[in-house]
Amino acid sequence: MAGVELDRQAILRGMVVAAVLAVPFALIGLGTSDEGDLGWAGWISVLGVLFGLTLGAFSAAREQRVGAPLTNAIVTAVAVYVVVQAIGIVKRLVTDESLHWGKYVSSLLLSIVAGTVGGLLASSRSGAGRAP
Repeated sequence: MAGVELDRQAILRGMVVAAVLAVPFALIGLGTSDEGDLGWAGWISVLGVLFGLTLGAFSAAREQRVGAPLTNAIVTAVAVYVVVQAIGIVKRLVTDESLHWGKYVSSLLLSIVAGTVGGLLASSRSGAGRAP
C-alpha cells in the first residue's frame, strides 16, 4: 500500500499563511473572552481563526505538486493547530492553569474541517491538485 506524498514546501508556506491570519485572531479571542462566555468578540475571533486555517490550507493545496491537494491542505491546518495548542498547553502547565481536553479535541476537529474546506476549494479550481 503506497502512502500519500506530502509537499513540504507547500505545507510550510500554507502554515505561514494560516499562522499570520489565525494567530492574531486567537490572541484577540484570548484577551476578550471570559472562561464561560465567548462574547461577540470571541465569536469573531473563532471565525477569524477558521478563516486563517482555511486560507492556509487553500494555499498549500494550490501550491502542492504531488497530486494530493486535500491531504496537504488538512496536514497544513492541523499542523498549525498543533503547534499553537502545544504552546498554549505548555503555558497552561507552567502557570498551573487547568487543561480542557474536550475543547482541544473539538478545536482539532474544526481545524480538520477548515483544512478540508480549503483543500476542496483549491481542488475545485482549474488545474489544482495535478502533479506536474
